[in-house]
Amino acid sequence: MRRLRKGSGLVLGLLWLLMADAVWAEATRQPFGVFEMLEGQGIEVCEACFKAFEAIAGTEKLGGCERNYDSEYGLSAPEWTDLPPLTHLALLKHVMLFMMPLDPESHIGHGRSSMYEGTIYETEETFRQKIKVWLKYERLGIEHTMADIDNDGRPEPLFAYRTGYCTNPYAPSPDRVLLVLTSNRKSIETTKTDLVTQNASKGKQFPAGIYSEKMYDVFFFKGQTYFDKYDRGQPSATVTVYHAKGKNVTSLCKFRYEIPYRPQSSGGQP
Repeated sequence: MRRLRKGSGLVLGLLWLLMADAVWAEATRQPFGVFEMLEGQGIEVCEACFKAFEAIAGTEKLGGCERNYDSEYGLSAPEWTDLPPLTHLALLKHVMLFMMPLDPESHIGHGRSSMYEGTIYETEETFRQKIKVWLKYERLGIEHTMADIDNDGRPEPLFAYRTGYCTNPYAPSPDRVLLVLTSNRKSIETTKTDLVTQNASKGKQFPAGIYSEKMYDVFFFKGQTYFDKYDRGQPSATVTVYHAKGKNVTSLCKFRYEIPYRPQSSGGQP
């Protein structure tokens, strides 16, 4: 029986590893799911978004904390600035109560001195401590930018509020909502925020709707501002692109992204 020369086993092992790496690299280049355009065929911005989103459909960038608005397709994004939540607690509390308001009637007859008693909003310190815990585990993030969200020629202060996790695929997926702030950046401009919260569940109790399973973002194309909503679904997700002009919002494009697996959502709960 012919024996292998000394060291040939090591060579064969290295060759096998190289071949395995090549197969893995090729596999990771393949789309993770099926991406298709449902609405917007022939509309220039929709065709550009389709190419840009399709290129990242197999990565976390499509439904994760950052979208891809590649200049190769004529798209661009505003410059976002991270805000330290612990130094913006008043605004953060205002936003969280707007997104998930407390029901005053649920506290009637329970002997509580205020509707905040027993919640994270009970005192400034309880709220601060809860936010510190969320920040420790990177569960929350807030950002700020300027964007002409309604294309009237006057940029507005735009605020992004994110819950969930960006980097851990086994943790609850991120949810992200956009809100327009007043000029002093201390409260929410509800009329223009209503434009960018395209959510069928909006109502008196939830002015922004139930935002779990959703990621909103904003981008520019040929001098106009657009925003989109990534809506996780089962078994497929959708991406819808909107354009606001004055008080009117038009849904221009809709894409379907069929994904075989997604992490459990955070549920959008503060």
